[in-house]
Amino acid sequence: MMCNILYKHNLSGMLVLAWKCASLSIPCVLSSANKNNTLSIIINNKMGIPKQNYSSCKTKPSKVSDLQKAWLLCFETNKIPEPESSVKYIIEHVLKIKEPYQYDLEQNRELTEDQEKQIRTLCECRLARMPVQYIIKEWDFRDLQLTMSPPVFIPRPETEQLVDLVLEAAPPDGLFLEIGCGSGAICLSLLKALPKARVVAVDQSKMACQLTSDNALRNHLTSNLQVVRSKLKDDGTLSEPLPQEVNQVDVLVSNPPYVPASQLVDLQPEIKLYEDLRALEAGRDGLRVIKSLLLLAQSILRPGGLIFLEVDTSHPKLIQKWVADCPQLNITFVKTVKDFCEKDRFVKLRKL
Repeated sequence: MMCNILYKHNLSGMLVLAWKCASLSIPCVLSSANKNNTLSIIINNKMGIPKQNYSSCKTKPSKVSDLQKAWLLCFETNKIPEPESSVKYIIEHVLKIKEPYQYDLEQNRELTEDQEKQIRTLCECRLARMPVQYIIKEWDFRDLQLTMSPPVFIPRPETEQLVDLVLEAAPPDGLFLEIGCGSGAICLSLLKALPKARVVAVDQSKMACQLTSDNALRNHLTSNLQVVRSKLKDDGTLSEPLPQEVNQVDVLVSNPPYVPASQLVDLQPEIKLYEDLRALEAGRDGLRVIKSLLLLAQSILRPGGLIFLEVDTSHPKLIQKWVADCPQLNITFVKTVKDFCEKDRFVKLRKL
C-alpha cells in the first residue's frame, strides 16, 4: 500500500520532500508525469510498521462504527498521534459531515465500497504521518474555514490566541502588516473581525502567497487585503518593496520561525517530513527572524504602533533584553502573555 502526495507543477517541492524522506529513512519514489500532467512523490506508508500490524488495517467493515474501530486500533498500534480525532476527521471529510453532532448519528450508516476505499486511502496517508490537515485539505481557524496545502505551515491553536491579543489593542480601522502569512490564518482573522481594517500580508513562499489569496477569496475577504511575495532579510529590509501607499503601519504581527536549529531533530515526523522548515527554523537561538522583524518595525511602524509576536517560551526575556540593549530601535517591551498551557508564548512591544 502506498500514499501518493501530489505537488502539481512543483518539482522543487517534490525534491525537498524526497530529501526529507531520505533523511528520515522513509522509502519514497519520485514519479514521472501522470495522465493529469502532474508529478508525484510516492511515500511508502509502512514506515517500519510490522507486517502483522499493518494487515489489521485492511479489514473492510460496512458500517461507520466498524471502520472507525478498525482504524483507531491500527493507529493506536502504530503510535499515530491523536488517533481518535485523526480517524474522525477523515471519516467526516469523506462523508461530508459538517456538524459535530452528525458524526454520532452516522455510526450505523452503511458505507459504499467507494467510501470505504476513500477512507482507507486517506488513513494510509495518516499512517505515513501526513498531518490530517493536509489529508482532508482544509482546517478551521477561529470562524474561518481555510484550505490547506503542503508544505505551507499549518496554523496551530495557540495562534488563535495571538489574534485575540491583537484584537484587544488594535485600532479597528488600522493598517496591519503580517510577515509570514502562510495560509492567511492571522491576516484573514483580523479582516473578519475588523471589516474596516486594511492588511498587507507578506511571505517569501509563492505557494503561501497563493494560498492566502485563495483563502481570502474562499472567505470573501479580498477587498482590504494585499498579498506581497517578499523575503525578510537579516538587516530588516524586504527583498521586494511593499505597495507604494504603505508608508507606516499601525500594527506589525507575525508568527515567525522561532525554533532553534538544534531542536529540529526533535520535531515530530508530521512536521519534519511535510511542513516547510523555513517556517520553523531560526538559527542557533531561534531569534534570527525575530530580530529582523524588530529591525523592520523600526522603519515601517508609526510612533506608538504595536508589535505582536508568537515566540518560543525561552524568548520573552531575551527579546526584552535585546531591545533594551538597542535603544536606537526606539522600541519598548510591553508584556509577555501566556498561552492556554500557561507557557510564555506571546510578546507585545511598542514603537516609541
